[in-house]
Parts: sequence; structure tokens; C-alpha cells
Amino acid sequence: MNWKLEFAIEELGLFIAVLLIPFFLGRLGAKSPWPMLVGWLAWLPLAVVLEMLRTSAMRAGNLEMARLIPDFSILFTYFLLGWLPASYLGAWGERRRKRRSEMNILDKIVEQKKREVAQLPARLIAAGDLRDAMLEHGERRDFISALKNPRGNIALIAEVKKASPSAGIICKDFDPVKIAKEYEAAGASCLSVLTDEKFFQGSLDYLRQIRAAVKFPCCEKISSLMNVKSSKPSNGARTPSCSSSPF
Repeated sequence: MNWKLEFAIEELGLFIAVLLIPFFLGRLGAKSPWPMLVGWLAWLPLAVVLEMLRTSAMRAGNLEMARLIPDFSILFTYFLLGWLPASYLGAWGERRRKRRSEMNILDKIVEQKKREVAQLPARLIAAGDLRDAMLEHGERRDFISALKNPRGNIALIAEVKKASPSAGIICKDFDPVKIAKEYEAAGASCLSVLTDEKFFQGSLDYLRQIRAAVKFPCCEKISSLMNVKSSKPSNGARTPSCSSSPF
């Protein structure tokens, strides 16, 4: 391979390496603004090294190699403008890390749900059990009808959630009934309540308390995993489940 082409490829590799520094820093967990700052400042030593190479080539009389290296003023301009790609690539790396972290959390949730389902007692649910549960359930609240006929201009399912695996505690002074009443007063059509204890710090008691305090339809937000082996005891609070993503 021609030495000029080899040198040009090596020089291009250096530029690409500097460009990718903020991306990999963000991917590895460095938080903003550090990926952008480090990626931006990395242009300065690159400019200095290339300028030293250009100067050495000129002193050695190798003008062909010297011409392949940008002038220091151009390299310094790259440094001044380097914060733009560094900022974008650093943010991109952070987003990729968060997405990967969320997928890891989702895998943990699936494994936990498998364990919970495995611990449920295996038994057949008779028609009489379902009938008794329906009788104990109390008044029917038409979830679908509430969405088709919203109280305002928007059919909105509001959500009561204390925490999430990715964000941690969302509401420190968590009062599920107060939140539900505020949603109802604001015109929400229905309500979704997180009841998962391990990852969302929820509870079925939240659903029971909320249903007793508000008039609009409520549902338990869960992650659909597999066929449930048995039904949890119904005491007039458990309502249709909203199968959805945990984030």
C-alpha cells in the first residue's frame, strides 16, 4: 500500500478515535457534561501531536508528508468546534447506556415474576369461586365506556406510581388516595395503579384504598407474563388488569 494512503488512513483513524471518546464515555456511565468536556478537550492534544509531526516532517525535508497534515490553525478550529460533535455523541452514548440498563431491569422483572408465579398454589378455579368473587366485588365500573365517553376533551388513563426501577422514588410524600382524587378532579377518565412491590414499591392496598375513595374506573397495572395458576383473593377491590410495559 502507498505510504501516503497508509498515513492518511492512520490520520483518519485518529480523528475517528477522538470523535468516539465522548460516545464511549457516555456509554460507560460518565454523566453529562463530562463526556462532552473530555471529548472536546481531546481535540487539543490531537492538534498538538499532528502539528509536531508536521513540523518534524518539514524539518526533515519531507514536504509530501507535511502537506498531508492540516495546518495547526485548521486543527485549532477543529478544537474550537469540537464541542458540537462531542456534545451530540456524548448524549447518544448516555441514551444507549440507559436503554441497555432498562433492558437489564426488564429481564430482572421477568425473572422475579416467574418466581412469583411459580410460588402460587396450583389449583383449579371453579365457576362458583368466580361468581362469589363477582358478588363481593361491588359496583361495576365500565372501563371501556369511560374511555369512549370521556368527561373532557381527552380520554386519559392517569397513573398512580410511587417509584420505578429506572427513576427510583418518583413521589417522596406518596399519598395514593390524594393523588387519585386529584386525577379525578382534573377530569381523568380512568386510573391505573402500580401494585408491584419489589420494583415499583406498590401495593394492592393502594388499589383497594383508591377504589373506595373515587368513583371512576380503576385498574391494576401489571406486566403480562404467563398464565396465572390461581386467582388472588378478591375482596371487592381487584379490577381489570392493564397489561403494559413497566416503564
